[in-house]
Amino acid sequence: MQEPLPLSEEEARDVYCYVIRRAVTDPAFRAALLRDARATLEREFDLILPVHFNIRFVENEGADLTIVLPDPGGVDGALNMQTLEYVAGGAGAPFVGLARKRAL
Repeated sequence: MQEPLPLSEEEARDVYCYVIRRAVTDPAFRAALLRDARATLEREFDLILPVHFNIRFVENEGADLTIVLPDPGGVDGALNMQTLEYVAGGAGAPFVGLARKRAL
């Protein structure tokens, strides 16, 4: 079996943007993301999601805001570099750290 290929930050951002654009225009894809995000992303993008990596998509219900808290900092409460880069830019690529099964 071929070694997984880590996604670059640019590739991760491209996957994220594609998923969002397609979810807006493709009702079947949107429903698949809502039903089983892991299987849908693995199938559609040939991704390997780590076992401990949970992902879910939810409908925008207007009045809700979901905020994901970063991992707890070290002893001094400092954020790690990945978290700092994510929050400093105001947005990030949520699929960074994933890998694909083979080169595209």
